[in-house]
Amino acid sequence: MKKGIKVALITAAILMTVPTFAQGVKKGHNREKAKAEMEAMFTSLELNERQREKVKSILKDERIAMKDTKLAKEKLGAMDSENKKVARAKAVLRRDRLKKRTEMKLNEVLTPSQMRNYKVIQEERVERRQERREERVEHKPMKKRPTDASSD
Repeated sequence: MKKGIKVALITAAILMTVPTFAQGVKKGHNREKAKAEMEAMFTSLELNERQREKVKSILKDERIAMKDTKLAKEKLGAMDSENKKVARAKAVLRRDRLKKRTEMKLNEVLTPSQMRNYKVIQEERVERRQERREERVEHKPMKKRPTDASSD
Protein backbone atom coordinates (compact mmCIF):
# COMPACT_ATOMS: atom_id res chain seq x y z
CA MET A 1 0.00 0.00 0.00
CA LYS A 2 2.88 2.36 0.77
CA LYS A 3 4.18 1.84 -2.75
CA GLY A 4 0.80 2.90 -4.14
CA ILE A 5 0.86 6.13 -2.17
CA LYS A 6 4.44 6.76 -3.24
CA VAL A 7 3.49 6.21 -6.88
CA ALA A 8 0.51 8.54 -6.53
CA LEU A 9 2.67 11.25 -4.99
CA ILE A 10 5.31 10.91 -7.70
CA THR A 11 2.61 11.08 -10.36
CA ALA A 12 1.08 14.15 -8.78
CA ALA A 13 4.48 15.83 -8.66
CA ILE A 14 5.19 14.98 -12.28
CA LEU A 15 1.79 16.15 -13.47
CA MET A 16 2.08 19.38 -11.51
CA THR A 17 5.28 20.19 -13.37
CA VAL A 18 3.45 19.98 -16.68
CA PRO A 19 2.42 23.57 -17.37
CA THR A 20 -1.26 24.31 -17.45
CA PHE A 21 -2.42 26.91 -19.90
CA ALA A 22 -5.43 29.16 -19.95
CA GLN A 23 -8.11 28.99 -22.60
CA GLY A 24 -7.07 29.87 -26.11
CA VAL A 25 -3.94 27.73 -26.15
CA LYS A 26 -2.98 26.35 -29.53
CA LYS A 27 -3.98 22.75 -30.07
CA GLY A 28 -0.37 21.68 -30.50
CA HIS A 29 0.36 22.67 -26.91
CA ASN A 30 -2.63 20.69 -25.68
CA ARG A 31 -1.41 17.62 -27.58
CA GLU A 32 2.08 17.97 -26.12
CA LYS A 33 0.63 18.42 -22.64
CA ALA A 34 -1.56 15.33 -23.08
CA LYS A 35 1.41 13.28 -24.30
CA ALA A 36 3.49 14.41 -21.33
CA GLU A 37 0.70 13.51 -18.92
CA MET A 38 0.28 10.10 -20.53
CA GLU A 39 4.02 9.40 -20.33
CA ALA A 40 4.04 10.46 -16.69
CA MET A 41 1.15 8.10 -16.01
CA PHE A 42 2.89 5.22 -17.82
CA THR A 43 6.04 5.83 -15.82
CA SER A 44 4.10 6.04 -12.57
CA LEU A 45 2.23 2.81 -13.33
CA GLU A 46 5.47 1.08 -14.36
CA LEU A 47 3.92 -0.31 -17.54
CA ASN A 48 5.86 -2.63 -19.80
CA GLU A 49 5.94 -1.96 -23.54
CA ARG A 50 3.04 -4.33 -24.32
CA GLN A 51 0.89 -2.69 -21.64
CA ARG A 52 1.82 0.80 -22.90
CA GLU A 53 0.62 0.00 -26.40
CA LYS A 54 -2.62 -1.59 -25.22
CA VAL A 55 -3.39 1.21 -22.75
CA LYS A 56 -2.66 3.85 -25.42
CA SER A 57 -5.06 2.11 -27.78
CA ILE A 58 -7.79 1.80 -25.13
CA LEU A 59 -7.49 5.45 -24.10
CA LYS A 60 -7.41 6.62 -27.72
CA ASP A 61 -10.62 4.70 -28.44
CA GLU A 62 -12.21 6.24 -25.36
CA ARG A 63 -11.14 9.76 -26.38
CA ILE A 64 -12.62 9.35 -29.86
CA ALA A 65 -15.87 7.95 -28.47
CA MET A 66 -16.07 10.76 -25.89
CA LYS A 67 -15.81 13.37 -28.64
CA ASP A 68 -18.89 11.82 -30.22
CA THR A 69 -20.86 12.41 -27.02
CA LYS A 70 -20.29 16.17 -27.09
CA LEU A 71 -23.38 18.15 -27.91
CA ALA A 72 -23.09 20.65 -30.73
CA LYS A 73 -23.84 24.21 -29.65
CA GLU A 74 -25.96 24.69 -32.75
CA LYS A 75 -28.16 21.74 -31.81
CA LEU A 76 -28.43 22.87 -28.20
CA GLY A 77 -29.32 26.40 -29.28
CA ALA A 78 -32.26 25.10 -31.30
CA MET A 79 -33.69 23.11 -28.36
CA ASP A 80 -36.03 24.26 -25.65
CA SER A 81 -34.78 23.97 -22.05
CA GLU A 82 -36.49 20.64 -21.38
CA ASN A 83 -34.98 19.00 -24.48
CA LYS A 84 -31.57 20.43 -23.53
CA LYS A 85 -31.81 18.77 -20.12
CA VAL A 86 -32.73 15.45 -21.71
CA ALA A 87 -29.92 15.68 -24.29
CA ARG A 88 -27.36 16.55 -21.61
CA ALA A 89 -28.53 13.70 -19.39
CA LYS A 90 -28.23 11.24 -22.27
CA ALA A 91 -24.72 12.50 -23.03
CA VAL A 92 -23.71 12.04 -19.39
CA LEU A 93 -25.05 8.47 -19.43
CA ARG A 94 -23.13 7.70 -22.64
CA ARG A 95 -19.92 9.09 -21.12
CA ASP A 96 -20.44 7.03 -17.95
CA ARG A 97 -20.91 3.88 -20.02
CA LEU A 98 -17.77 4.67 -22.00
CA LYS A 99 -15.76 5.15 -18.80
CA LYS A 100 -16.99 1.81 -17.44
CA ARG A 101 -16.16 0.08 -20.72
CA THR A 102 -12.68 1.61 -20.67
CA GLU A 103 -12.18 0.51 -17.09
CA MET A 104 -13.18 -3.06 -17.98
CA LYS A 105 -10.69 -3.11 -20.85
CA LEU A 106 -7.94 -1.69 -18.65
CA ASN A 107 -8.67 -4.37 -16.02
CA GLU A 108 -7.69 -6.95 -18.64
CA VAL A 109 -4.33 -5.24 -19.28
CA LEU A 110 -3.23 -3.87 -15.91
CA THR A 111 -2.34 -5.73 -12.73
CA PRO A 112 -4.61 -5.10 -9.73
CA SER A 113 -1.96 -2.82 -8.21
CA GLN A 114 -1.58 -0.86 -11.44
CA MET A 115 -5.36 -0.55 -11.74
CA ARG A 116 -5.61 0.86 -8.20
CA ASN A 117 -2.89 3.39 -9.02
CA TYR A 118 -4.60 4.25 -12.31
CA LYS A 119 -7.83 5.03 -10.42
CA VAL A 120 -5.92 7.27 -8.00
CA ILE A 121 -4.35 9.13 -10.92
CA GLN A 122 -7.76 9.57 -12.56
CA GLU A 123 -9.30 10.87 -9.33
CA GLU A 124 -6.49 13.41 -8.98
CA ARG A 125 -7.03 14.47 -12.59
CA VAL A 126 -10.75 15.01 -11.97
CA GLU A 127 -9.97 17.06 -8.85
CA ARG A 128 -7.50 19.27 -10.76
CA ARG A 129 -10.04 19.80 -13.54
CA GLN A 130 -12.69 20.78 -10.99
CA GLU A 131 -10.28 23.22 -9.33
CA ARG A 132 -9.51 24.84 -12.69
CA ARG A 133 -13.24 25.20 -13.40
CA GLU A 134 -13.78 26.84 -10.04
CA GLU A 135 -10.87 29.23 -10.67
CA ARG A 136 -12.34 30.22 -14.03
CA VAL A 137 -15.70 30.93 -12.42
CA GLU A 138 -14.04 33.02 -9.70
CA HIS A 139 -12.14 35.10 -12.26
CA LYS A 140 -15.01 35.50 -14.68
CA PRO A 141 -16.21 39.11 -14.74
CA MET A 142 -19.74 39.62 -13.50
CA LYS A 143 -22.27 40.79 -16.05
CA LYS A 144 -23.73 44.17 -15.25
CA ARG A 145 -27.38 44.01 -14.48
CA PRO A 146 -29.61 46.80 -15.73
CA THR A 147 -30.44 49.24 -12.98
CA ASP A 148 -33.95 49.21 -11.68
CA ALA A 149 -35.63 52.50 -12.69
CA SER A 150 -38.22 52.21 -9.91
CA SER A 151 -35.56 52.38 -7.18
CA ASP A 152 -34.49 55.94 -8.16
